Amino acid sequence: MKVPKFVLWKWEHHTFRTIYKPDHVNQISLQLMKHGVPQENIVCITDDPTGVKECKTFPLWGDLGGVPNVSGPHLPSCYRRLKLFDRATQEQLGFTAGDMIVSFDLDAVILQKFLGLFEDQTAEFTGWFVPGTRHPTVLNGSMWMIKAGTNDWVWKQFDPHKSPGMAARAGYMGSDQGYLSHCLIGRDFVTGWTAQKDGVLSYMRDVRRPRLLPRHARIVFFPGRNKPWDPHVLKESSWIKRYIVEEPPDFKDQLIGAV
Repeated sequence: MKVPKFVLWKWEHHTFRTIYKPDHVNQISLQLMKHGVPQENIVCITDDPTGVKECKTFPLWGDLGGVPNVSGPHLPSCYRRLKLFDRATQEQLGFTAGDMIVSFDLDAVILQKFLGLFEDQTAEFTGWFVPGTRHPTVLNGSMWMIKAGTNDWVWKQFDPHKSPGMAARAGYMGSDQGYLSHCLIGRDFVTGWTAQKDGVLSYMRDVRRPRLLPRHARIVFFPGRNKPWDPHVLKESSWIKRYIVEEPPDFKDQLIGAV
């Protein structure tokens, strides 16, 4: 299997409560590398590369940076991530047609071998399917994968004045994840990961409330207020510390095979 390219994101949200730091980029980069992702396959798109040392960086574009989250101005606005569908942007990042590109959030803990999630490289888009409020299934923006060179219409047709509202009226909440849900769910070139089938879990929905870490869990994402680095989260879920890479490992000795 060809290992995908992983894209991380870090920029300053002026209206959002969570502050993402270089250490968070470094930490998730180390987790990815521990589980078989080559360092050269990881890039962080950021407005400030200072302190990011475990992966390469790429300057954040200004496109859609001022578009507020239609679900509320206090929530993160991630519409600018949609430019990853743009073929010219993919080329600038060094990606070629057919490459699999994974957008991956910083607030995650990787528990075990996970590259098997990306073995099916025939689908043009793969997203994380979760239960919705007004729909049985919606996309969560914490992780999604696209095939480079396909579906650049997702970027080109986005209208910052109309598209967010259209997605919201259709019952899809959030910024980029609402728009992607509205555009892509139900299309024949789309596949998805789920908690039950693939072990891609939400901390609040799948782990915190039952207070159990399911055996099949591969990745736990932390959308919302509670982050894996928060002291109160670390206290109530001591298992997190077992999976976080605190020091750069000797990858030659500790690399886990891609399965």
